[in-house]
Amino acid sequence: NISIHRWFHNSIDKSRIADSIAQHLDVCNDEFDIKRCGAMVLYSGVILGLCCEVMFNHLFPIMFRGETNPLVLAVKMALFDVFVNAPLLWLTPAYIL
Repeated sequence: NISIHRWFHNSIDKSRIADSIAQHLDVCNDEFDIKRCGAMVLYSGVILGLCCEVMFNHLFPIMFRGETNPLVLAVKMALFDVFVNAPLLWLTPAYIL
């Protein structure tokens, strides 16, 4: 799927740039940590790129199919993301890596 491929690579590119800048600005760090950058790229590409693409563009439309009010739909999706996705999907791998 082109959309998933685009999300994955977009997330990887942004995380690589962000971590490089963060490591450069870190006064306690004198040299580039490739392991840290790799972990950030892995987390961003897989969790934030692929999982968010699948969740928001493929699963949420199925889960919240009957909702017609856009405001109620947005609130339901946001609450599900904050109370289910964040603790189970987004934050757990961040602490493991």
